Amino acid sequence: MSQERVRPLARPVAGRSLPGGRVADRLSLPPARILELLDAAYPAGRAESARRVRETLARGKHALLITFRAGGGRVATPVWAAVEAERVYVRTQRASGKVARVGRRPQVLLGVCSTRGRPLTGVVPATARVLPAGEERHAERLLHHRYGAVRAFCATAQDLMRVDMCYLEITVGDDNPAG
Repeated sequence: MSQERVRPLARPVAGRSLPGGRVADRLSLPPARILELLDAAYPAGRAESARRVRETLARGKHALLITFRAGGGRVATPVWAAVEAERVYVRTQRASGKVARVGRRPQVLLGVCSTRGRPLTGVVPATARVLPAGEERHAERLLHHRYGAVRAFCATAQDLMRVDMCYLEITVGDDNPAG
């Protein structure tokens, strides 16, 4: 039985984040534009099947994660995600706004999007949580398997910069309350 090779987890510097230029922000659509496209293509009254979103996400590469501000405003972010049954795993900076918003309000919306954030499906209600350190290896293994060398390169660069990263576990199901 071969042992699956997974890169070791980083020893981050608490509070360290990626440098200010944020390449990903320049490559993806602005969150407000993503929400405009989503609302135009998939009106709020039109329900999306959680099963369809999970299946499409399993074939696609990027998830559209929508978190909620304290005032109720939505923030859309395209993220790399790995799917396992009803759970979706995402790696992100611990200092990111989405982690703070999930900490305040775990109800999120999840859909499938292009690399730049253009919605490809409607969104479904889900519940997110930040994984404790003991559960991170499983999420890392799934993400490593899903994205291979490209993601390994990005993760290694983040580790070398000692960026403080964490994992979100998003539970998708038809019985979760809508945001």
